[in-house]
Amino acid sequence: RLSFATGDIARAQLLDDLAQRVRAAFRKAFVDEKGVITGDTQAGYALAVAFDLLGSPEARRAAADRLAERIRAQGCLTTGFPSTHHALLALSKNGHHDLAGELMTRTTLPSFGYAIENGASGFDPAAPAYFPKIRFLMLMRNERLAALRSDFDEASHTLVIHANGNE
Repeated sequence: RLSFATGDIARAQLLDDLAQRVRAAFRKAFVDEKGVITGDTQAGYALAVAFDLLGSPEARRAAADRLAERIRAQGCLTTGFPSTHHALLALSKNGHHDLAGELMTRTTLPSFGYAIENGASGFDPAAPAYFPKIRFLMLMRNERLAALRSDFDEASHTLVIHANGNE
């Protein structure tokens, strides 16, 4: 996409061809004739949808449907942190926004919300201090939150969040 956007059409075509071959190889190696991905795991479906490995909007939707089925059958997300945001976006973008919202707002164990409420981020509300965003890995996984810029003034202990030119 970047090569195309910068006008390097030859490179864009080369990379598009490579992407098509990677998708085809992934489908051949890991997706059966019924659309089941090897391992039949939530993370497998989430990542296949996120990285557009399935080749068509119908296949993406079917994988998101299977992801939703697996979540409902298992009663929770089992993706682990690295794939959680991919699972939530795959659900939300493919007709399961209500399920994604419900998963996002759960605060019982195991859940994304529980990890946020109880996880060890190193932040002490009694003694606030500046930490780079990388310390809060799950926040970095959300592209909207990752776009924020923060400034902490040690002297006044004031944290200012900047987004789209606003504080």
